[in-house]
Amino acid sequence: MRERGPKTLKTASDAELMTGVRARREAAFDELYRRYNREVYAYCLAILRDKDLTSDIFQTTFMTVVQKAEQFKNDGNFKGWLFRIARNYCLKAKRQKATFCDLELADTLAADSEPGEDDSRSPAALLAALHQLADDYREPLHLHYFGGHSYEEVADIMNISLSLVKVRIYRAKKKLKSILTSHPPEGAYDA
Repeated sequence: MRERGPKTLKTASDAELMTGVRARREAAFDELYRRYNREVYAYCLAILRDKDLTSDIFQTTFMTVVQKAEQFKNDGNFKGWLFRIARNYCLKAKRQKATFCDLELADTLAADSEPGEDDSRSPAALLAALHQLADDYREPLHLHYFGGHSYEEVADIMNISLSLVKVRIYRAKKKLKSILTSHPPEGAYDA
C-alpha cells in the first residue's frame, strides 16, 4: 500500500489556503482565486449588471481577501466570508451609482423580440422578469439557482436567517410566475 504524499494546493482546504495567504504565499492565494473567481464574478455581475463596475468590485473583493486575511477565522466558512465581502462591495457600489439598469435592459430585450411573439418562457423574458424583482428577492434567487448555493449558504452570504431566505425565494418565484403569465407593467415589483 502506498503512503499518501503531502497535500497539494489543489487538495488543501480553504482554511489551509487562508493560512498560506496570511503567510503571504502567493500560490495559496492563486488557488483560492482559481476556485472562486468565476463564481464571484458571476455573482457581482448579476447584482450590478455593469461589466466595468463588476470588474472593479471583483478585483477589490480579492484584494480585500489578502488585506483582511488576518480577520478570517480558520474554523469559519471561507466561501461565505468571500461572498459577504463581494456582496458588501456590490451593495455599496449600487448605493453610490443609483442607476436604472433594470428598465434599460428590459427595454433592450423587448426591442429585440418579434412583434406578437409569445416569448413569456424565453430566456430573454425570464431575464427581463428577474430584473423587475426587487434586490431582496433577486439576490437570494440568483445565489441559489444560478450560483448553486444551498439555502444555508445564501443565509450566510446575505447575513440573514434561513427562514427569511426561504420566504424571499418563495416570494420571488411567485412574483416571477405572475410577471411571466400576466405581463404587468414594468416596475410593479420594485418595492
